[in-house]
Amino acid sequence: MELAIRAPIGPLPPGRGFYQVEEDRLYVPVGPFDGGHRFFSYIDAQSVRFDLNKDGQLIFIEVLVARHNWPQAPRLPADPGGVAADIRWLDFREAMSEPELLTNHDRTQLLITLVDCPIATSYRLAEGVTLGLDAHSQPSRLWIDGIADDRAGLGIAAYRRMHRDGTASASD
Repeated sequence: MELAIRAPIGPLPPGRGFYQVEEDRLYVPVGPFDGGHRFFSYIDAQSVRFDLNKDGQLIFIEVLVARHNWPQAPRLPADPGGVAADIRWLDFREAMSEPELLTNHDRTQLLITLVDCPIATSYRLAEGVTLGLDAHSQPSRLWIDGIADDRAGLGIAAYRRMHRDGTASASD
């Protein structure tokens, strides 16, 4: 997967994992919910899908595997943190190899291993979303932190309202 990595063009965008209990899926909006973040294309595997806007920015992650099937680890490899960056995915509609999923005991964090190789550098894509790259600047791992249960989509709807117009709170 080819990436373009640039300096960030503003503050770190919002990002949060919402586990849709009724659907047994994890939804992770990346960035604000506004007109500039409309779906254009995707990169996917059977278990994970990355939605991109027309500029190649990651705007949404969907994990199609029910969390009771996510393997647990006593300790996940630490999120390496990293600096904020404007990452653009250049390969649209590409299929990716099936990633490995790994979660912590309370299932509030998820590590998606795209390629099992050492991390050379990492970038913050959004609050709670970090992308690790290998020595060839290829995506290797994606960390999602702060996953919350969401029933009937109420949490993600409040999150979108809050980041669209600033009027709702995340607990609405």
